[in-house]
Formats: sequence, structure tokens, C-alpha cells
Amino acid sequence: MKLIFLHGLGQRKDSWDKVIAELPEQDCLALDLFPNGQMPDNFDLLRQQVLAVLNVQTESFVLVGLSLGGMLALSFINEKLPLLKGLIISAGQYKLMGNLSYRLQGLAFKCLPASFFKKQGLDKATLISFYQSISDLDMTAALKDFQKPVLTICGEKDKINLKTSRTIAQLAPQGEFRIVPEGNHTLNKDFPVVLSQEVQAFMALLNQ
Repeated sequence: MKLIFLHGLGQRKDSWDKVIAELPEQDCLALDLFPNGQMPDNFDLLRQQVLAVLNVQTESFVLVGLSLGGMLALSFINEKLPLLKGLIISAGQYKLMGNLSYRLQGLAFKCLPASFFKKQGLDKATLISFYQSISDLDMTAALKDFQKPVLTICGEKDKINLKTSRTIAQLAPQGEFRIVPEGNHTLNKDFPVVLSQEVQAFMALLNQ
């Protein structure tokens, strides 16, 4: 069974290298969500790009996503993907409609100078357009109907995403929630051993 990794905003596919190095027995594929550093200006375009990759898979797979990658992974639970066997979500959001933190972040983006984003390899106008395209995201109903295992993981210090991660696990019929002690938001880069151990345990249960 393959593991397909989806990175977060401001990351690249090599942000998963440390995690993948701890999983030598697993078939792993890390996707580059922004080829050539170009971020799409809307979420649906990004979804279609990744969905094209998922649709040509020939073996069962589990999606592993962090932050934006986690939200992206969750967005596929309504798709007809028979080879999708489960999700591992690290600090992902499932509902942005009415989400105060999301609204405040969007306002902050508008106030920051374009140079701030350029230093991170991002274009301000593109990022703002992308955020506006996900303003009505709400996967609540879809999660309640999703009949495959879902593991949510969040760092203890990632206060913004702790409640959301717990709620995702509560909504999913086969949901589980884990907290990484002292963990931050970017667990794939800063706590790769712990994250890989959670991935291994999840895969072991699936393979039983």
C-alpha cells in the first residue's frame, strides 16, 4: 500500500524527506503541489491537479497531509476513489466557513507587504485569491459519512489547530486523534520520527 504525501503552504515535497527516511519499508510518493514554485490562484485547480495523480494510481494508497495538504486530503473524501484506504491529517482544517482564525489570517495577508510573501516564494495576489477560493469550505457532512480510517495528529503547541484536529477525529466514524507532546505546526520537518511512528502504526492497523 502506497503513502502519498501532501505538503503545507510554504513547503515543498522535500519537506517530507525526513519522515520518508524513517519509513524504508513503505512505498512513498511525495507530491509537489506547486511545480516550479507556482501556486494556483484557486483551490479547485489545485484539487484537480492532485486528483489527476490519484486517478492514475494502480495500488491502494493512504493520503498523508499537513496543514494545507491536510485540508486538500480531506477534500477528496467525496470523490470516487476506491483505492483510497485512509487519511492521516496533521494540523488540517475541515471547515473555513465562519472560521474566525481563517478570517483573521486573510485580513493579515491583505495588510502585509508583497515583499513579505516574496521572501517565502509566494505571490501576495495569488495567495489572497487562493484563500478567497476556500472561504466556503465545509467538510462536516462528508466526514460524518466517510467510512474509512482517519488519523488526525497535532502538535501540543499548535494551539490554533488542536481543537479542529480533535473535532475531525470525532466527526469521522473511524477517527482517531493523537497529540505530539511539545510538537509545533510543522511536524514533518521538526518531529519526523514521532510522525513516522504514528504513520507506521496506522499502516499496521490497515494491513491487519
